[in-house]
This record gives sequence, C-alpha cells and structure tokens, in this order.
Amino acid sequence: MKTKAPFRLSAVGDISFEGSESDRASIDCFGDAAQVFHDSDLVVGNLECALVQKGNAIPGKCTLRGSPEWASAIRSAGIGVVTLANNHAMDYGKQG
Repeated sequence: MKTKAPFRLSAVGDISFEGSESDRASIDCFGDAAQVFHDSDLVVGNLECALVQKGNAIPGKCTLRGSPEWASAIRSAGIGVVTLANNHAMDYGKQG
C-alpha cells in the first residue's frame, strides 16, 4: 500500500502593491513569510489589486493597482496561485 505524504497548503489574504514602486519589486517585500511559502506545497493568495499600467480608474471609488513587475516577486516568494475575486477586480476596467 502506498503511503500518502502530507500536503502543506498555505493561504495569504489581501496582497496589495498600491503605491509601491516597481523598482522595489522583490521577494524581500514578503519578509520572513517567504520562508513559510517555500516550505509549503502550494500557496494561494488574494491579490487585492490588479497588476496593470493601463486603464482608467472608476471615478468616485477607492481603486487599487500595482505594476505588472510585482508578478515576478509574487512567484519568487513561492506563491503559486493568486485570485482576483474581490471588490477591486474591475477597478481599472477590463484591462485591470
């Protein structure tokens, strides 16, 4: 009979890079949490902002977006899946 190895799933809420400069996009922004991510089999996070440079913000609404360059920092930190199923998914229209 096969022995099943444990599967370690980690979840992260509300990842946002609004107002963060893309030249600082690095694994360092996750600090000590990156080690926990790398020790996990799968890490799922909620991306609270779209990673876009184009699009028009919806007037009168709190809108969030980050540079697409942050995508590599997310992946390098060990986060394998992100969702954008939240109230900021359409902040910058179809592109955002």
